[in-house]
Amino acid sequence: MTLAGIELNFLVNRISEEVQGYYVSNIWGITKDSILFKLHHPEKADIFMMISTSGFWLTSVKIDQIESNKLLKRLRSDLLRFKIKKIEQIGSERIAYFTFSGFDKEFVIIAEFFGDGNILLCNGEMKILALQHSIDVRHRKLGVGMNYATPPQSGIDIFNIQESDFADLKNTDLIAGKWLGRTLGLPKKYVEGIFVTAKIDSKKIGNELSNDEIKKIFHTTKTIVTNVVTGNHDSVIIRNDKTEVMPVKLDQVTECTPVSSFMEGLDNVFTENIVEKGMTLQTGESDKKIKQLETQISEQEKAIDTVKEKSKYITNLANSLYEMVSKGIISIEDKKAEEILALNNAKLSKEKGISLIVINEEKIKINPSASLQSIASVLFNEAKKQSGAIKSIEQIKEKTKKKLDKLKTKSNAEQNEILVAEVRKKNWYERYRWFFTSDGMLAIGGRDA
Repeated sequence: MTLAGIELNFLVNRISEEVQGYYVSNIWGITKDSILFKLHHPEKADIFMMISTSGFWLTSVKIDQIESNKLLKRLRSDLLRFKIKKIEQIGSERIAYFTFSGFDKEFVIIAEFFGDGNILLCNGEMKILALQHSIDVRHRKLGVGMNYATPPQSGIDIFNIQESDFADLKNTDLIAGKWLGRTLGLPKKYVEGIFVTAKIDSKKIGNELSNDEIKKIFHTTKTIVTNVVTGNHDSVIIRNDKTEVMPVKLDQVTECTPVSSFMEGLDNVFTENIVEKGMTLQTGESDKKIKQLETQISEQEKAIDTVKEKSKYITNLANSLYEMVSKGIISIEDKKAEEILALNNAKLSKEKGISLIVINEEKIKINPSASLQSIASVLFNEAKKQSGAIKSIEQIKEKTKKKLDKLKTKSNAEQNEILVAEVRKKNWYERYRWFFTSDGMLAIGGRDA
C-alpha cells in the first residue's frame, strides 16, 4: 500500500499540528526503507513518527531494527536536538518536505511516496547531502551534491478543482475512469469509488457522457476529496489480495473492518507490512539452507533406490547362475549362458584384458574360467557390498534429517524474534519526582516542580 496525494495532504496537515514545538530526541533505522523518529516536547508526551518510502504516520509501537539503514548515521549526526519547523506537501504530489531547524542551521528530509520511493536529506538550500538511492533518468537526476529537483508535474490541482476543469472530459475519447485517474492523479480505488457513488459506468467513453453526468462526477469527486483532506473520515481497513486503509468508506467497498482513525489504520497496516518484511528477511537465509538440505535428502533417497535396484539385479543374476548349473551349463562363456545373462540385463565384457560382467552399467570383475558357483559367490558378495552402501547412505540421510528439523525449528523461532513494543506515552508529571497520595492527590517534587 502507498499513500494517495489526497491522503498525504491530510497527514501533512494533521501531523504538522501534532508536532509543533517538538524536537528530535532519537532516530532509529527500522528497515532500509523505514526510519523512526522519537520527538520530544518539554511539556507534552513524546511522539513517535515513522517515515518510510510507503508513507509517514504517527505510530504507537517501536519495532526492533530489522535491517541496516544507510541514512541513519547521517540523520543522527545532523538532526538530533533539531526542532521540526514545518511539514509540507509539494502541490498534490506524493512528496513531503520535513524541515528541521536548530543551532542556526536548517535541514530538509524529502520523502517520495511513489514508484520505489526515496528518502533524501538536504541542507537549507536543497542541496542533497544523502539519499536512499540515486536517480539518473531522462527528465530527472538525483545524487549527492546535486540540488533536489521535483519530478515533472502534470494534471489539475486536485485540491482546487473547479467544474470547468471537467470540461475536457466531454471531449475525450478515453474511458471516463481513465481520464479522471490520469487528470487528477487519483489511484484506482478512488476512481472506482467516485463512479460507483455517482452511479455512472466508469468504462463509458468521456465524449458519450451527458452534461449532468459530468456535473455529477465533479461534485462526487469534490465531496470525496474534501472529506479525505479535512478529516471527515469513516476509516476502514480492507483485507483482500492486499491490505489497504481508506480514510473514507466508498460505496464499492463491501468487506472491511472499521478503524477508529485513518492514522491508527495506517499504523496497523504499515507496521504489519514492516514486520512481515522482517520475517521474510529473518527467515530468508534459513529457508535457503532448508532448501539445500531438502535437496540433499532427495538425492540421498534417490541414491538409496539406485543402490537397492543394483543389489537386486546382481542378486537375481547370481541366482540365475545356479539355474544354469541345473540346466547343465558349466561355463559362463557358453552361448546359452550369454542368452540367460542378456535376460538379466547383463553381458560379458573385457577392459584392458580384464574380464567383467556388466549389469545395468555396474562392472564386476570375474574369472570366466571359474565355475558358475564361484562366479555366483562373487556376485553375492558384490550384492552384499551394495547393501552395505545403503546403510551408510541411510545413516547420512538420518543426520541430514536431524539438521533439517533443527533448522526448521530455528526458522520458526526467527519469525517471532522481531520485537514490536507498544510505546507508552508518559504523562507530563513523570519527568519529576511524583506520587499519588492516599486520597488521590498528585504530589510533585523536584527543583523546578
